[in-house]
Amino acid sequence: MEHDSRKLIRVGPGSIALTIPKKWASLMGLKTGDVVDIYFDGKKLSAVPRRRAVTDESIQIFIDVTEGNVSAAVRKLAAAFVEGVTKVRVRCQQETLRKLTAELRRAVPDFIVIGGKGQGELSDIVFTSYDVGLSDVVNKIINLVVETVRNMPVNREAVNYLVNEFMRLYNVSLRIAKSKLMETYGEDLMDVIDTIALLSHTRELVSELQNYMMLSEGSGLTSELDVMIEELTEAILNSVVTNNLDSAVRHIDACEELKHKLSSMVSDEKAVVLIERILDKLSNIAEIGVRACIRNKACRCRHFYPKV
Repeated sequence: MEHDSRKLIRVGPGSIALTIPKKWASLMGLKTGDVVDIYFDGKKLSAVPRRRAVTDESIQIFIDVTEGNVSAAVRKLAAAFVEGVTKVRVRCQQETLRKLTAELRRAVPDFIVIGGKGQGELSDIVFTSYDVGLSDVVNKIINLVVETVRNMPVNREAVNYLVNEFMRLYNVSLRIAKSKLMETYGEDLMDVIDTIALLSHTRELVSELQNYMMLSEGSGLTSELDVMIEELTEAILNSVVTNNLDSAVRHIDACEELKHKLSSMVSDEKAVVLIERILDKLSNIAEIGVRACIRNKACRCRHFYPKV
């Protein structure tokens, strides 16, 4: 990070101006007449260059899709969606296009297809914009994961539906978070980074929970263990979204305690390894809440500065 000091310049009767080094303006692609958004949070000023709108969507991304690479094309389209792309042009036959869009709807909540009426013609896949807060989407994701864990022992069909819905919202939240990274500074930036880490750990957790569900069917895993995993998952996820440090710290310890008890509760070595991975994912999620507390409170709570 570079530093420079400047004097404020009086401009007219009601404003003052602040100049920036020419080198910085050049590195950021700024020129005279460009618009810069200025933010004030009560303590500091932040200046963010306003992003220029993309004027030619037709040249953004092109994907050639064949019947044999539909899944790979879906991954490319999902990646484009997460990175904020609005429109992707694809070339494929009608039957392949139907398969592509059906599979894409499991990764992206909403889009429209324009063109593609003939065999092998070009089509544009246009993604929907989302005017929704990042925290609202994250809270919805947390609720989905909690509901998934509750349904694991009794309703596999519901779990599959919830996991598919989770993946769609996961991609939406990444799209929103990456957009916010472009316009956020200071502590708010750190909060967005934490949210992206939370989403990543939560996705890994969902994958491990699916493996656990498949392993537990017809196995000797106890219902007591199911309940413990459900309670830990719900408590830790809620501790992060509600900034409950006491709960986060307490349940990190609970995860470690359960690890030590596993050998006496589960005889299957593969099951022990899988459950340990689940507990590690949960601990990683809880640590995000601990980090946020340390950063936001500079942390002088009883967990880090206990009384002697």
